[in-house]
Amino acid sequence: MSLLASYRASGDDNTAVAVRSFSDGDDTNDEFRLIKWHFLARAASGDVAGRNPRVLLVTSAARGEGKSYVAHHLAANFALDPHIQLTLVDANFDNPALGSSSWLGGSSGGPGLLDYLEDQSMDQSRIIKSTGLGNVHAILSGSARSNAPELLSDGRLEHLMGTLTANANSFVIIDAGPILSGSGAAVLARVAGHVAFVVASNRTSRNKINKALGTLDRIAGPIDEKSLGLIFN
Repeated sequence: MSLLASYRASGDDNTAVAVRSFSDGDDTNDEFRLIKWHFLARAASGDVAGRNPRVLLVTSAARGEGKSYVAHHLAANFALDPHIQLTLVDANFDNPALGSSSWLGGSSGGPGLLDYLEDQSMDQSRIIKSTGLGNVHAILSGSARSNAPELLSDGRLEHLMGTLTANANSFVIIDAGPILSGSGAAVLARVAGHVAFVVASNRTSRNKINKALGTLDRIAGPIDEKSLGLIFN
């Protein structure tokens, strides 16, 4: 039985999940390396129901579950491979974290993803920023907009993901908002071949997780064990 199927078949819907946290030991980097290799193997198979196999969406059911922590540390692990070109995208529009992070020296401005999606004349080169790592680039979330989910539905997003992953060694990690916040994460999943679903261990109820997985499946489906992995933080 797959991880996703066994999760759905076990326990009571209101029972909190209890698993090992990333921070319990000194092998955190090895844990992210295993996630990276799993994603790369899945990306190579290309079996992702028409979505982009080299795009990984990192999301969660609700706020505060550690998805940005996972996205940023996973990106850092990708950076260890000099043959890989990675773009880290901040699509957590309600609570963007990338612009003020160490990835971009602590502060960064300029246009971002939402600005690009709204302005049809903007070239994508204006939103792609260098980081302290030569093989990793970043895209900020852009100016806040109330219609962010609607902008994500435009084919311009799919085109952007396609150009960012045009080479076989190019990948994208999207740090998205939580599914249940209505921030558009489920819409973003339509272009992502793989979804890393982060769960805060000992805190997030199965009922909330199932509700978020159901939303993902309805809006971006089919979402199953081939395209989704549960990451307990």
